[in-house]
Amino acid sequence: PATAAVLRRPAAARRGTAASASVGRAGRQDEDEEDLTKAPRRQKREWLAAHCISKFQVEGRNPNRNERKLAAFFADVSLEGMHTSRLMNSQMVTALQERAIRQMKEAPAGSRRRLLANLFVAACLRNNSPLDEFHAGRAPRKNLGRHRFTYSELQCLHRSASLHFAMITHSANQWTDVALAAIGVGRNESVNAWLASHPERRDPIIAAAAAVRDIGWMTSKLSSLTRFAAAYALGSATTWDVNSRTGRLCQGSTAETEGVAVDFPLSLPTFSSSEDDDGQIMEAFTAWQVMRLLFRKTVYLSGARPEPLPEQYSRLDDDEMRSMMIEACSNMEVILEQWETLDTAAFHAWVDSALQ
Repeated sequence: PATAAVLRRPAAARRGTAASASVGRAGRQDEDEEDLTKAPRRQKREWLAAHCISKFQVEGRNPNRNERKLAAFFADVSLEGMHTSRLMNSQMVTALQERAIRQMKEAPAGSRRRLLANLFVAACLRNNSPLDEFHAGRAPRKNLGRHRFTYSELQCLHRSASLHFAMITHSANQWTDVALAAIGVGRNESVNAWLASHPERRDPIIAAAAAVRDIGWMTSKLSSLTRFAAAYALGSATTWDVNSRTGRLCQGSTAETEGVAVDFPLSLPTFSSSEDDDGQIMEAFTAWQVMRLLFRKTVYLSGARPEPLPEQYSRLDDDEMRSMMIEACSNMEVILEQWETLDTAAFHAWVDSALQ
């Protein structure tokens, strides 16, 4: 609903942004409300990116590369979220979500963060990513070293993982707001108004609350993140390792530090003013940074090979893939701990420091 609302913004809200020129070229310059929800994907992407850029302090200049990069990523996250919304309504996904939430609730408190880390890595990196394509084919040649992917392959993997992390966190935040509104204690006025105009969405949420018999748990951040990470993990993380901590972020890790690491830098531009949907941009930026750090601290994802491997060969054998997943999950566990305990500014400062 949030992305759809942005795409229905009055045309006057676009004046002075790059979207005005884009819409003008398409011959749609009216000052009345304009619904772009049914427009071609390219036009929606241009408008969403321009909407994002309009929030930055550009002060009469053209947006710089950093601002355009974040805006394009924000647009992709928003559009992908709209495209995959039907997935969340399938019976299979609902069953997977309920099983993951039940497993999380019944797990010892000390292992919950690792269970969530496993779900995130499965959802963002193992599934829904180009990794399956890179893992297909004949067993890899021997003595390949630590660099298995080219820069462009790592770039593709990182963007895909960041996109899914952003969709999970945004969906979880929206679910919490809607669930609170459904039980009459909502704090987000726009969500309260949306639910009031879509009463059919209230019954499934109330049914979910009755099923778990614990409103506090159902609306907790842990439960909400579990719900949406499980939807994309598709049950693949159920039996993953929860004890090994081999990632470079883990205390006592003996993993060697990469000399020259691949990086996908991005910094957050300054907002010109505070508005309701600034949070979506921050979610996209946070997702990018989380995956940037995870890749930097996971051996097979931290450095690039100069030439691609032949297409008929897998980049990793099964043992190497398992090792990489365990390492990535243990790194994600550390990241989630910091994300949980620090405020936004402190968390991003920690990420920046860890990237050094």
